[in-house]
Amino acid sequence: MTTSILDPVKISNKYAIFSNQPDDLLFNKDFLNKPIFCAGILREIGSEVYNYKIGDFLGYFSPNQELELEISSNLTVKIPNEDNHRLIFVLPYALHAMNIMRRVGPKLGETVLLIGENFFITLLEKLFAFSGAEVFVSSKKAYELIPSTVDIALISPGATENANFLNGCKIERKYELTQFNIYDEGLEDPNYIRGIKYPYSYVRWQYKTNLYYFIDLIVKNRINLDFFKFTEKQFSNIDELSECIGSLKENSSILFKLQN
Repeated sequence: MTTSILDPVKISNKYAIFSNQPDDLLFNKDFLNKPIFCAGILREIGSEVYNYKIGDFLGYFSPNQELELEISSNLTVKIPNEDNHRLIFVLPYALHAMNIMRRVGPKLGETVLLIGENFFITLLEKLFAFSGAEVFVSSKKAYELIPSTVDIALISPGATENANFLNGCKIERKYELTQFNIYDEGLEDPNYIRGIKYPYSYVRWQYKTNLYYFIDLIVKNRINLDFFKFTEKQFSNIDELSECIGSLKENSSILFKLQN
């Protein structure tokens, strides 16, 4: 195994996701244009990796287009049920949503305005509500319900035209969702990438904690994921996966599963 990776594990990728929805936050010209591998089977463990065993089903975020993946165990989580395909698909989006929520830092009682009409906005709405903030979601039918003053406004890609009404709204902090990196701070730190120094302060306690917190919300039925719709396809190799991506119809959200 690669010695420059801290606490490495080797995983056989089994699930990948892709979307060509016009307002998808992850898959667009600014972020990604290829599938994200997000779950697989643990095949090999580094000597200092604990709490995992061979055969565990792990979740992670990897745009690397190889079926065998080596990654730091600190960037993976154990998924309790491989049959929960909806959780597998949503996990990379949830990681990004929670990263946004932590960077925005809503306080108890603050008002948060989410502008857009897509599943990611719905996911943000549910997560922000757990922070104790008062959450409003804009729509063409609900402008009159939005307060004249808000603490935080977040605008989804493609929703800028629908956000013109904000000109008459007092906003303390305003963000475009595309301004947030899909990776947590630290994952692009050169010292981390080379394996020289592990930035514990902003990766170990955010990236992994975010994922486990979201999984716990699902396990305890505090968030229901039925609002998100996707289809499933199978593939047998990387070339077939690429071919499937190239032939997708518009407005598709796909969970790809590697055939055994």
